[in-house]
Amino acid sequence: MNAQPNNKHKNKSTTIEHGLALLKKNKRKAFFILFCLFAISVFGFLTPRLFLTDQTTSEQNKTPSPTVILPTPTEIPPTQYQDQPTVPQNTPTPTTPIYKYILWKSTDEIRLTVPAKTGFSISATLRDEKLNIVTNQSGFVYNWTIDNPTLLKEKAQSFSGCTQGIQEPCPQDHFTFAASASGQTVIRVEVSKDGETVAATTFPLIIEETK
Repeated sequence: MNAQPNNKHKNKSTTIEHGLALLKKNKRKAFFILFCLFAISVFGFLTPRLFLTDQTTSEQNKTPSPTVILPTPTEIPPTQYQDQPTVPQNTPTPTTPIYKYILWKSTDEIRLTVPAKTGFSISATLRDEKLNIVTNQSGFVYNWTIDNPTLLKEKAQSFSGCTQGIQEPCPQDHFTFAASASGQTVIRVEVSKDGETVAATTFPLIIEETK
């Protein structure tokens, strides 16, 4: 009856000794396991703190973006709604262009009455830029026109006359006509040479009925 307890005690001692022997034998392996467990516990404790610290630092280092306030239509300066400045137009072309030569008119304005008893003549003398009469007018062509020819009789025409020292061939620098009806019109004359207009002028004509 007393032998069983002794056997149990011996078995327990043998087991402990066997365990210590294994521990001594695998000391390095056991130390490695304990180190890993310790590292895992420490890392698990510090990781949340490190994460929070990094996140807080990154948020502090962020440069705050400027707040953009879009203006309402009433806040936009009126100048932004205005159109671009209008480009000024060129100066209008004069009604009487400047030519190389000048036509000196015998009268500025013509006033006649109807019924006409006699005809009327006008002239346009060709002069240069210094107002000297062009005495040699060979090759110069005169063209007389009337804006409203119905106010004049059919025999209105130009004619030549070598006056004021002008040499032959005499130019058609005169114009003769007779009024046939009341009204207003313009007699025009252009001088050209080699197909190019070199001078031009106009004669305003006013025809009234005799009272």
